[in-house]
Amino acid sequence: MTTKEMAKKWGVNEHTVANYCKKDYIPNAKKENGSWNIPENSIKPLSIADIRRLLLVTVKLRNNPSLGCDWSTFDFDKNDLRLIYESLHYRKYIGDISDIDTNRIPYEMEITEKGMELIENIKEENVDFTQISSLAFQAISFIIALLQNKR
Repeated sequence: MTTKEMAKKWGVNEHTVANYCKKDYIPNAKKENGSWNIPENSIKPLSIADIRRLLLVTVKLRNNPSLGCDWSTFDFDKNDLRLIYESLHYRKYIGDISDIDTNRIPYEMEITEKGMELIENIKEENVDFTQISSLAFQAISFIIALLQNKR
């Protein structure tokens, strides 16, 4: 797809898409004859703020097994969940996830040094871990919102 087509799909300016490509935020985007060719299934690159929040949510899910989630109960394509985490791997915020079952990615993936640097100095919102169901809802709601907004 072209930058113009992706801009329309993602609801952003064509120059923004070209900038994503120049910064190498979109896996497998190639410049051919002066124009960018972007894979059709590409997701809109996450902002640093969204990456930081997603990494923090992932840490919460990994550190609290009681926050487990049956992803099959949600109405979205699990491949979209994988695409979001693959984009984090591509940008070197997390390790390789190719051998992890899609349902287990948020619980088993490894955050890289670059990812840890992004979140280590962030003061977390005051979270009462006695209210696990509320935290689980927040974490899962955030991931679902990313899935709905990034395609």
